[in-house]
Amino acid sequence: MKIVLIRHGQSEGNIIPVIQGQMDYPLTEKGVIQAHKAGKDLKETYSIDKIYSSDLLRATQTAEIIASYFDIAEIILTEKLRELHFGIYQDRKSMELTKEESAHLKSCWNNITQRYPGGETVEELSTRVKTAFIEIINSTDEDSTILIVSHRRSLFCILKEILGTVPIVTSEWFKNCSVNELVRDNSTDKWRLIRFDNDYLDNK
Repeated sequence: MKIVLIRHGQSEGNIIPVIQGQMDYPLTEKGVIQAHKAGKDLKETYSIDKIYSSDLLRATQTAEIIASYFDIAEIILTEKLRELHFGIYQDRKSMELTKEESAHLKSCWNNITQRYPGGETVEELSTRVKTAFIEIINSTDEDSTILIVSHRRSLFCILKEILGTVPIVTSEWFKNCSVNELVRDNSTDKWRLIRFDNDYLDNK
């Protein structure tokens, strides 16, 4: 079984920039182009059998564009693949946060049981996306290839939960429409990350 993880294309919220969380921003023109490039690349590399996506607009738009390159009539949407809910910080402009607010945001991320006021904890996010991942693989044939379209922190938590670790984290991790591929070893039932492609769109 192969699972291809992809982050949504550039959204209006990315360029303002605001803390999007579960706010519903659409793709920008650049984001649409990124999704088309991703669709073409995926078509050349994979035979996608099913597409699952967060139900937030920037993800569904990305999924729909990619689906147009495959013979896939239905995209399966789920709230469980949504981005982290940042509570009172959602829709705030990043540059307008006070030092104290920025420090609090970082603290909530680093301390997974600390709740974003009015939102969720990182632990809750991890549980939510892991549940979604398990439900997906349990309903998938072993020889299938599945595409999951989601968000930066959601994808980070999927990798951490499934692999027990993640690649080196920088400010550039999980760029828009970055592609990651997980393959399950049938003999051990363990997952391996065989593609962590953060920059492939830069070369297209």
